[in-house]
Amino acid sequence: MTLFALLQSWPGRFFIAIVLVAGAVVLTTMLPEEEERRNATLFFGAVMVSAWWGGLGPGLVATFLSASSIAFFFTPSLRTFGLASDDQIRLSLFVAVAALISALNGARQRAEAHHADLLIREKIGRARSESVEWRYTALAEAAGVVARARDVATAVQRITNLAVPRFAGASAVHARDERGTLAPLAATRPSGAERGEDEWAAVARVVESGSANMTPRLIVVPLTAAGRTLGAMAFVAAADRTFRDEDLGFAQNLGHHAALVLASPNRH
Repeated sequence: MTLFALLQSWPGRFFIAIVLVAGAVVLTTMLPEEEERRNATLFFGAVMVSAWWGGLGPGLVATFLSASSIAFFFTPSLRTFGLASDDQIRLSLFVAVAALISALNGARQRAEAHHADLLIREKIGRARSESVEWRYTALAEAAGVVARARDVATAVQRITNLAVPRFAGASAVHARDERGTLAPLAATRPSGAERGEDEWAAVARVVESGSANMTPRLIVVPLTAAGRTLGAMAFVAAADRTFRDEDLGFAQNLGHHAALVLASPNRH
């Protein structure tokens, strides 16, 4: 843990408050004039910095320690159990103002934390909205590919292209040929990337079972049309993301369009 992170922890914040008050005591003792030593200027600074850095709790601790230090070290009447009215007023005003400073800084920190939370939620909401909008656009484009399909391999290739890179790091369609043998038909992968054994095994299981298979790194959906499983479409997650439950629906919808192409009479 770095020193900055340590000082930002709750023990670190209270430690700073104690150190600042101790520093105010030392510096006030060094002042040449008694009247200057009875002023609470340096202690106000200790409270302000403590509350600014740590919030309400450290600010109140600094207030209590500062008031105690002023009463014991720099107010003779209080130290001898007497109580002069001007000293009482001075100390009471210090405590009131210092407590107000602490409360205001605590409110500031809460407001900043709330604002930061709202910004994060807004960014997440905007990202989700953009993702949903893009998915609708991709499915609309896939429907257009199906409507204009003349060559099956080309049309399926265009559909795999729609998934990369916004949804997946790689996408591939494996289809059964006229003899029923499962073989790759189209793929969109990063340069130099190869199909993994786990992908091929998952494709074989999905084609055999007719049910989708999903892991954080791989989604495979069956390509079904007219009650027949014509193949499977695989999606491999990009290196910086993993698939979530809501991703399965989009994969199935995109796979449905690929299945429509495979079932078209133009397939040869």
